[in-house]
Amino acid sequence: MSIKKFISLAIFTFLCAICGPVEASKNMNVTVHAELLQKYKNKCNFGEGNLFACFRAGKYYEKGLGQQKRGGNKAPDYKEAKFYYSYACTDRSKRPQVVIGVPAACAAIGNLYIRKQISWEGLRAKVSGKEDPHFAAANIYFKRACESGDWVGCSNLGDSYRLGRSFEKNVDIAIKLYRKGCKKVTYIIPCSEGARLEVEKMLQPALSKEEVSQQNYIQSLRDCKKKNNGKACYRAASYIRYKRAKRVPGAMVYLDSYKRGCKLGSVDSCYTLGVFYEEGVFFKPNQKKAAEHYKKACNLDIKKEHGLACGSYNAITR
Repeated sequence: MSIKKFISLAIFTFLCAICGPVEASKNMNVTVHAELLQKYKNKCNFGEGNLFACFRAGKYYEKGLGQQKRGGNKAPDYKEAKFYYSYACTDRSKRPQVVIGVPAACAAIGNLYIRKQISWEGLRAKVSGKEDPHFAAANIYFKRACESGDWVGCSNLGDSYRLGRSFEKNVDIAIKLYRKGCKKVTYIIPCSEGARLEVEKMLQPALSKEEVSQQNYIQSLRDCKKKNNGKACYRAASYIRYKRAKRVPGAMVYLDSYKRGCKLGSVDSCYTLGVFYEEGVFFKPNQKKAAEHYKKACNLDIKKEHGLACGSYNAITR
């Protein structure tokens, strides 16, 4: 055998050795997610069971978890996602009052409309004649979510007023909505955006959005390290995760910031780690670890203001 053929054979053997375990790992992840998806669908029971299970089933369909194609490629099903989100958005057990079951599910439907991943045809009577029916449809759900205290709904409804998406532009209403979302949670987007708009109204020239975000990130990072502030750790991590700021050289990567935040008692950090463990982000899917972090987040959420921590724990365990 020539040296050239020997080297080619060695390379081929090596690639087969590493590809096999990777493919097996992907298939294992698909199996784990498929089992959990079925578990959530069973618990949802067409909106008559656990509404947080309906929400999680919708999230799985939106992200393509549990129904990947061969080779591990995700296969999102947005129509099916809306189907399960809709159950969670309206608590069918309390009709005709139409009480919101999981407000985050209403906001999730709004996001599907904003991204034009689902058709607005089902809402024709309410949105026909609008400049962009997708935005009009989204705002219906954002408003429903915001009125029930969901920060995403408030933030995105604020965006619609700020940008004139199916509404006349109105910065004052946008600021009120951002503040409402900001009061509910420690999350960065509604708070930083609202603050930026206030600066723009008061100062000329105003700081750019990027400059405000970078300053807030650096302050959050400082408070996380020096003041052992768990909420600040969460904010610092989220700025980097959602690419709202540039990581300072030598600073913790955002996964470590979430871990530190959770240790310091941040509900949002613990919940986020639970999602990572459940969905296989950074870690292998681990239902037990996910449940542990959801439970910790739920126990930390004394006033039960988070909205998803306790519900996610009950959905994945009971």
